[in-house]
Amino acid sequence: MAEDHELAERRRRLEKLLRDLRVDAGDSVVFDRDCTRMSAYGAAICAGAKLWGRTPWDHNGVVIRSPAADGELFLLEATLTGVKLRPLVERLTRSQSHDVAVRRLQVHRSDAFVARAWDFAHAVLDSPYETRPQRMFNAGVKVPTREERERLFDLVVTKKKELATLESDLEHRLRMPAFERNALLAERARVLAHYHALVAQLRQKERSVFENERIAQPHARTTMFCSQLVAGLYQHLGLLLPYPSANSYLPQHFADDDSERYLKLQQGATFLPAVSLRRRLDANYAAQRARAREAADRAPQSPDEVAGIVRCLRRHQLFHALSESELVAIAARFRRRALADGEVVFYQGMPGDFFYIIEQGECDVFVDYDHLRRTQEGDEAQSNPSDDARSVRLQRRKTLSLPDFHDGASAVSERVHVATNGPGRAFGESALIYDTPRRATLRAVAGPPSAVSTEGASSPSPGVVLWALDKQTFKAVVEAHPASQHSMEERQFLMKAISDHPLFSELDERAKAMAVRKLFPLRVRAGTTVLRQGDSGDYFYIIESGTCEIARRKPGCAAPFVDRVIGRGASFGEAALLYNSRRGATVSAREDTRVWCMDRASFLTITRSGSAALLKLFRRVSSHKPQDSTETFVTQPDLERMLAAPANAHALARQPSDVAGNEPRSGPDEPALLPAKAAYDRAVRLGVALLFHDASGVINFSQFAHFHITLGARNIEQLLPEAAFRIVKALSGGAGSGSREGAVTLAELQAAIRDWAGVDQRDPLLPASAYDQLFDVKTSRAGEHLVTQDDVARAIAALADLELADDAAEPFPAATQQAHDELRAFVAALTRDIGALRTIWHAAELQQAGAGAADDVNRGKSELTFDADLQSGWLSAVRHNPTGGDWEYPQASLADVAADDEASVDAAVRARRRWQQLASFAAAIGAGALARTVCAPLERLKILIQLPAPTSVLQMGVASPYRSLARGLVNMVKLSGARSLFSGNLTHCLWLIPSLPTQFLLCDVYRTQLSRLLPPPTSDAPGTRRTMHADAFNLLAGGLAGLTANTLLYPLDVVRGRLSVQQFYGAEKQFAGIRDVVRATYRTEGARALYRGFAPASAGVFAYIGCNYSIYEFLRPSFVRYDTDSASGQLAHPSVPGQILCATTASLAAQALSYPFDVVRRRMQLQGAWHAQLAFPNYSSSWACVRATARERALYRGLLVNAVKALPSAVISFVSYEKLRAMQARAGAAYEA
Repeated sequence: MAEDHELAERRRRLEKLLRDLRVDAGDSVVFDRDCTRMSAYGAAICAGAKLWGRTPWDHNGVVIRSPAADGELFLLEATLTGVKLRPLVERLTRSQSHDVAVRRLQVHRSDAFVARAWDFAHAVLDSPYETRPQRMFNAGVKVPTREERERLFDLVVTKKKELATLESDLEHRLRMPAFERNALLAERARVLAHYHALVAQLRQKERSVFENERIAQPHARTTMFCSQLVAGLYQHLGLLLPYPSANSYLPQHFADDDSERYLKLQQGATFLPAVSLRRRLDANYAAQRARAREAADRAPQSPDEVAGIVRCLRRHQLFHALSESELVAIAARFRRRALADGEVVFYQGMPGDFFYIIEQGECDVFVDYDHLRRTQEGDEAQSNPSDDARSVRLQRRKTLSLPDFHDGASAVSERVHVATNGPGRAFGESALIYDTPRRATLRAVAGPPSAVSTEGASSPSPGVVLWALDKQTFKAVVEAHPASQHSMEERQFLMKAISDHPLFSELDERAKAMAVRKLFPLRVRAGTTVLRQGDSGDYFYIIESGTCEIARRKPGCAAPFVDRVIGRGASFGEAALLYNSRRGATVSAREDTRVWCMDRASFLTITRSGSAALLKLFRRVSSHKPQDSTETFVTQPDLERMLAAPANAHALARQPSDVAGNEPRSGPDEPALLPAKAAYDRAVRLGVALLFHDASGVINFSQFAHFHITLGARNIEQLLPEAAFRIVKALSGGAGSGSREGAVTLAELQAAIRDWAGVDQRDPLLPASAYDQLFDVKTSRAGEHLVTQDDVARAIAALADLELADDAAEPFPAATQQAHDELRAFVAALTRDIGALRTIWHAAELQQAGAGAADDVNRGKSELTFDADLQSGWLSAVRHNPTGGDWEYPQASLADVAADDEASVDAAVRARRRWQQLASFAAAIGAGALARTVCAPLERLKILIQLPAPTSVLQMGVASPYRSLARGLVNMVKLSGARSLFSGNLTHCLWLIPSLPTQFLLCDVYRTQLSRLLPPPTSDAPGTRRTMHADAFNLLAGGLAGLTANTLLYPLDVVRGRLSVQQFYGAEKQFAGIRDVVRATYRTEGARALYRGFAPASAGVFAYIGCNYSIYEFLRPSFVRYDTDSASGQLAHPSVPGQILCATTASLAAQALSYPFDVVRRRMQLQGAWHAQLAFPNYSSSWACVRATARERALYRGLLVNAVKALPSAVISFVSYEKLRAMQARAGAAYEA
């Protein structure tokens, strides 16, 4: 009875906890099972999963919801008896696992989603459990080739999503400035070039032998294990891509232990932290019950909570006209809702239920622009059902070698992150007012995710806190307080302010009228902060009355400084809304001020301008990135580099611009011609003065965006006052200090105007009284008066009014008229300079983005081919000659580099390649020489064992002293001395110096010649017929290069053999060195003796090359682990143990197959009586030598010694190579510094 009561209580708590957690279809359930309670086979799988994955989770399943009205939850899992679908609560209640946890999937669960999951479950029901070891191996073992392909595939998908985001911006932000659009087009071209470079690399990565192949009968029930079943469901629902294959996943990938982030969910889906349903059931049950009661009953309690809600409502379009008491009454109707980091508030397309206010944390806003199209297609499908509408076609797809995408980005449906809502921001009213579906998806963001305890605790402090007002209450409040109407005077003011703004000036009257209707008033008291630097954007503001100061905080400045003061008609706050950036300044009211506000959704809908890609471009060109700040800043050198003209820009004849500063005409897709050199320099000087006018020497993105928006307007009248004041300030000596921080004296103003307008400096200065009417200055104090930017604006406006005045008006005095002429000339020159600056700015963005694309292509080309292979030392030091053997040859991976089109790589990359080739050759030679020296005793012993006993030894009737490894080493020292251990080693080491460069040079020559006879194996041109596979092409070129190098350097090998053998069995040393051997051999035997054994040696070279290459490529997927942390698409350094083991194994196997050629070669080289005390058997031909050696059963004599020296040789060669390369890299870096 007690056990039944405990079971019933556990079941009751589980039911309520699952309901409070809102567990639904697609949620993952992981199990930490007790392996000792299972059968022997099940226990082996359980223990293997825990040990292999280094995780307690050894089993998982997925929640399935019935599409029926009751919505019962089931658990779909693969067990040893087959795939089962069991009631969720009953399965969890009776589980005897140590712990069970659920991870809630954040995805929109539409009716179609639930139905597809349900149909999938019934289609795979009772499928047998996977028992084939190769499938287990694919999931449990990290096969390097598969990992590399998966990494490249993920990078390709990421680039495809970037393209989709850029194309969404280009499609839906139709009114962005022309040069911003061109910058996005250039960015899209850069990303597309990177995408194609990744695709090219992915095509070259072979499929691992352990990956899945296509199932012959796709509709048959196939075997599967637990995580394969869950991954298969996610792939069926579109939450995972078809590659990696479903049997590549483990239970840990669906738990919190997925530290490698192997599980890459699509459609914007995410997982919340796991919630324990067994070990911490009571604690989690209590915490979730408290949260559920809070969401239902918890009203604002403290005065701060009420004040926060009231403050937000007062700034809202629907509630700004309500009284304080009414706002307090509405605030009392809100209910508190706490969300975990990453939890979704609502999904796009869901019906509206609540109006929200953020108290703590933030909410990211995502929009799927294709949602409406898909909804319409779904409605059409429902209206025209077919017999097979409910049928599920389950097919395990063949492993993809490339993403199943087209060149267009439309193949990837990606939600676009358009905004971030911060504390004090309200959202969700539109769906409630108009009874329409949600227009966006909002996800809670609380910053870095909290650490999850190892005991499964899942109740950290809430990351995001919202206040929610239900739909019924919201509509009642709105209906009881209808929106106020604008007065005629307010409408006229707003229409003029909107028409003067760069983002609204080109709109038609209907759109401007809509913008006016979306504006609502807000009164701000003196000293109140309207917006704060670093906050997320919420509203766009227009000042109707009063003044506000804009203050910025920058690195290097002790305190925020006032950038400028703005008044009636000025606007601010648009940059953070357009580009989803943070506020770049703090705006405060200097006096009681009335502003008009427009919310972000209305602002973006009406303007249809701006793209977050501009923020990425800004960060790319920014060089000042403080460690204690998330902001990046552009310096003056950065700006000058952006505005730098192309080399031939000033040779182009520029079309004249009109006085209004309009851009010269050009083609629709080509930038305007750049101005002449003098005008170019003046425009750049003006741009620097406009942006860099404070002591920090840097600008943030807010200033950059403001400059960009203002410069993009066709009407530059708004920019004229600021440009005039900034250039006057720059000409008069900088920012100044103290009371003159935002002003200049009238004398400085006059001097600057004359300077910039080009007035002859020899002309006398005008008296101060001449500027009375323009700047409203008293004559007696003209020289001491401080002129502000507002004063300059009024003067320019007054000058424009004078242009429209009646000609019959009373003429001005001569001095005043001259002052007007000077100011008019100054304004005209400034207008032309602004027009030139706008043209340069257009070209600068294109120039920067285009250069980035070209750099990425070149960098990707070099990284993905040359650097990725050559910088890892195993190519030249280990893979070329891992066992210290004689038949070295250039590998195809490095030979591929020689085939790169040098014309497509810039000079810097070519110079870098040449330096790295020299460095690699030097390091390989040094490492090879060290490895040969250490292993020289074993190499000499191998040669002595290979040879037949000389006649003198046979006559003595003694056995050869070198027949075993231990006795051979001892006898070498005993009979010939310790120095004899290294006989011939110098020649062996010297052979390396010309060998490697010669082989690589010859490999390049042979590749060039072969490419003339055969189509290049890397050609992807349509219709090109490949007469030879790329591997065979490389193998042939490398083999011919090795054979030719062997022909040129073969005499050194003969010399080495004679120096190593001349002290056989205690014989006297006959030769003093290399020259002595060559001279004696040529004198007594002729030049042909230096090439004895060349035929078997050549055959051995080709046999060794073919076997080594084939075996290495077969073993590489299993042995060579690559660094997969690189996000640049570059193949990084292979792991040291893997590459040594792979190269050594391949070399040993190849040498075992080609070893008889080595024995025959050595016997042919050393035959005859070339030594006074030694006479070896003579052979009439190589075939005679083969037959004689075979009769002796000596074709494999010395193979054991050769195998023993392989591992130390490889380790020494690799380690020494890496050390030498590191020393060279440090020396190169020091030299460049």
